Amino acid sequence: MIRAWLLTLVMVTSPIAADPQVAPLPATPSDDTFADVWPIMASPMTGDLDAMIARGEIRILTTFSLGWYYIDGGHPMGITYENGRNFEAFARRILGAPAKLLKVTLIPVRRDQLIPYLVQGYGDLIFANLTVTERRQGQIAFSAPISDDTQELIVTTAEFGEVTSLHQLAGKQVTVRRESSYYDSLMTMNERLKRKGRTEIQIDVADPRLEDEDLLKFVSSGVFQATVVDKHKLPVWLKRYPNLITLDAVPIRTDAQVAYGLRQHSPQLQSLMDRYATTYRTGGHTVNVLHHRFLQDDRWLTHARSSNNLDTLAQLQQWFQTYAEQYQFDWVLLASFAYQESKFKQTARSSAGAVGIMQVLPSTAADKQVAIKDIHKPENNIHAGTKYLSVIRSRYFDDEALSPFDQMIFSIAAYNAGPNRINRLRQQASQRGLDPNRWFGNVEYLAAARIGSETVNYVANIYRYYIVYKRGLSELGQKRQLQRAMEGGGNSGSLP
Repeated sequence: MIRAWLLTLVMVTSPIAADPQVAPLPATPSDDTFADVWPIMASPMTGDLDAMIARGEIRILTTFSLGWYYIDGGHPMGITYENGRNFEAFARRILGAPAKLLKVTLIPVRRDQLIPYLVQGYGDLIFANLTVTERRQGQIAFSAPISDDTQELIVTTAEFGEVTSLHQLAGKQVTVRRESSYYDSLMTMNERLKRKGRTEIQIDVADPRLEDEDLLKFVSSGVFQATVVDKHKLPVWLKRYPNLITLDAVPIRTDAQVAYGLRQHSPQLQSLMDRYATTYRTGGHTVNVLHHRFLQDDRWLTHARSSNNLDTLAQLQQWFQTYAEQYQFDWVLLASFAYQESKFKQTARSSAGAVGIMQVLPSTAADKQVAIKDIHKPENNIHAGTKYLSVIRSRYFDDEALSPFDQMIFSIAAYNAGPNRINRLRQQASQRGLDPNRWFGNVEYLAAARIGSETVNYVANIYRYYIVYKRGLSELGQKRQLQRAMEGGGNSGSLP
């Protein structure tokens, strides 16, 4: 089930990750890293803020992590999601007219991919609760800190034994990701132990697919002896796993700074991010509300564990795939379109009379070019909506000057605003020196001016859902592969 992507995670430490059945984990993007996710992301794009404004998008790299960026009921949720929305509004306000349609797009990746992808131009910022470390400062730049009093604590259970001083950690095993600041902190602790002639802490390297909450679960269940987590992240998880304890007497890092990451030598973006970070620091009202909602109050976690998440998509997946193949669409794009239209609800009805998952008008379904009956049935509704998109594409956007990607995007825009209106906007775009064959950064500007923000936001939302679904499904495939490897080794773990 796709729900496993969000709430079922597999314990994999370094010996298991070396299993030949498990796919390698490249930290450096291949040439087609995002080619199957979204064509305009397939090539790296660098440059400073002016280049981002010119292309109409700032790309934020983040990770899937419960409470920070996760999917609930098909929709992105969490601190990072809300922070991204807030940053988009802030950037538009500060930058003014040139950035009035600037999109902020969150792109979830693995933890070990964050910095390599940023440096190589597959993202522009990192929003991932990054601690500023000497190692990281040699690779990327950081904004002004959003917090400068972060503590990193060892989290374990009573079986670990009492620890009130550093020397009592000698020889103990602690599991962390190699790319984390926690790893650096433990290495520093080991240097101190070594100077005192003590046995070093045994650092067990976790698979980079595992987030802090996953490691906490495995400590709680006894799979791992201990891990390390930022103190401010812990309250909700200590409620969830009451057998966990923190070694407050021996913090492994204190007064750490947390900040946003960006490429070095980007003075314009640096200025914007410094201003944003100082405006919305930890301790301010906006951040406090989010932290209380997701890091203190655990009601969201109960809902996330009990809601259908993406199970509905799993139930509809076969039909999306069948009709996407028949009409030459990307099935995840169709699913993203359907979520925007109806939240995957076949019972959805619009004031205009559109019905079902794809919000198809009965008159459209009955038209001889579509001719699909019984659109009250989910499969037929998906068939009718997909076929109608295909009709729009063939009739209005079958133009060699349009890439297959833009043919799909213009068809989706036309589904919302009408094909004749969209083609008139393309003609006007050409007259104004804009590219009539590209929606993003070109025709969308005229759409906003002529018909308002509805269609622009409609297409942008589908774009965002597509990225998160596509990346999430990719992560799920990797986790399933790891789970098979773990089952072969006799171990597995899951978040209940």
